[in-house]
Amino acid sequence: MNGNNISIETQRLVIKVIQPADAGKMFEYRSDPRVSKFQNWKPVNYESIIKFINENLNVKINQADTWKQFGIYSKNDGGLIGDIGMHFLDPQNSVVEIGFTLSPENQGFGYGCEAVSAIIQYLFKKLEKHRIIASTDPRNDRSIALLKRVGMRKEAHFKKSFLTNGEWVDDIIFALLEEEYKK
Repeated sequence: MNGNNISIETQRLVIKVIQPADAGKMFEYRSDPRVSKFQNWKPVNYESIIKFINENLNVKINQADTWKQFGIYSKNDGGLIGDIGMHFLDPQNSVVEIGFTLSPENQGFGYGCEAVSAIIQYLFKKLEKHRIIASTDPRNDRSIALLKRVGMRKEAHFKKSFLTNGEWVDDIIFALLEEEYKK
């Protein structure tokens, strides 16, 4: 199953695989320095977004050592407001890393929390995962606050362990077990 037909709905959002028609909007917010400051991947040019989206359409969901990226769309106007990825880490297929990005104009309205909560629910209830993790730069206060709001706990702080944008930065790992989620 490639996961291209998955659609997760919340009160205000639809989460589904990003389509080539959304490349312009994704390039716009992913290229914004306010967004890319804490991102490991940022587009080099518009063509790199097109390539990323087309390759993502061929990635199978729930396959070890792959990322599957989904768009976060507003139910209000159908527009792309961000993206959220699932990284299926292990061969036993029980641990998933998540990562999320919102366009600057859509931050601060609870969309990130709503989308991440929906993905966590999907991973635990539908895909029956054991553990979900998220990695963030300790300077990214908004992401840290979001991860805490959705019930994830800080599990580790690694000093200068991650090379991004030509700089060695610290990395904080948050995690949530299925048994913690059920509570």
